[in-house]
Amino acid sequence: MESLGYCFLYFLRGDLPWMGVQAPDNKKKYDKIREIKIATPIEVLCQNFPSEFEVYLKYCRSLKFEERPDYVWLKRLFKDLFSKLDFQWNLAFDWAELSVSLENEASKKQIIPQVLLSF
Repeated sequence: MESLGYCFLYFLRGDLPWMGVQAPDNKKKYDKIREIKIATPIEVLCQNFPSEFEVYLKYCRSLKFEERPDYVWLKRLFKDLFSKLDFQWNLAFDWAELSVSLENEASKKQIIPQVLLSF
């Protein structure tokens, strides 16, 4: 759950403080990453983004290993944010629009050589 929160923040921020950590081996690298995660307050990590991300991460960190997350509450947290930001549910996803745009560009590139060959 916490890792998912980091994915959300990565999508928003474009990076995370522990990205690009260098170390002689994986154990030392992961130790450094852990230290940075512990040393980076959630408030700093979520700064300039909706407070729901901070609430989400704090909730995840508060869970005990065997505790079942309140998925309904978590889903509501982000659905309410979606509404608060005045987004509309139109079933169109950014990555689908990007895919169509890339397909259109690819088809244009294919059409040009075909047109040139027809002369």
